[in-house]
Formats: sequence, C-alpha cells, structure tokens
Amino acid sequence: MAERYFADVPNTCLIKLRQFWEILAQLTAANVGLYVSPDESQVGRLRRLRERGVLKGDVDRLFHELRKMGNAATHALAGDKWSALSKQS
Repeated sequence: MAERYFADVPNTCLIKLRQFWEILAQLTAANVGLYVSPDESQVGRLRRLRERGVLKGDVDRLFHELRKMGNAATHALAGDKWSALSKQS
C-alpha cells in the first residue's frame, strides 16, 4: 500500500509505512518473548526491544525515525515524496 500511495499521496505512504513497522515490531517482540499487548505504545515496545539488545544501531534508529515521521504524517499532515522514498529503502 505504501508504494501505491508514494507518488500521489506521500503523507499516506508514510502512515502505511509506520503501520507496517508497528506490526513488524509487534512480531519481533513476540518472536523473542517480549510481546506485552497490542495496546502497548510503539515507543515503549521499541525501548524494551533496544534495552534487551534485540534492536541495535541503524535498525533501532530506523524504527524510531519511522515512528516519528508516521506521527507527523498522521497528526500534522506532514510528509513529502522525498521523506516517503527515503523510508521505503
């Protein structure tokens, strides 16, 4: 879905990317026995994954960047094609 929206609605592309990464973080937490609930905040889940050494370096940074950009896209209608493109790679 993110790729479909990239050219015409980059804001929606970022929202879809964030949704994908949220599910990926939930699955990662579940696979290592750290899943709490679907109601847990993404920042809390990412913090716990980092503290337990599951997310490191660039992967941890990318998760947080997508979380922040997704928040901006959702709440402030932010996001352009260049932001969306840089997070798809």
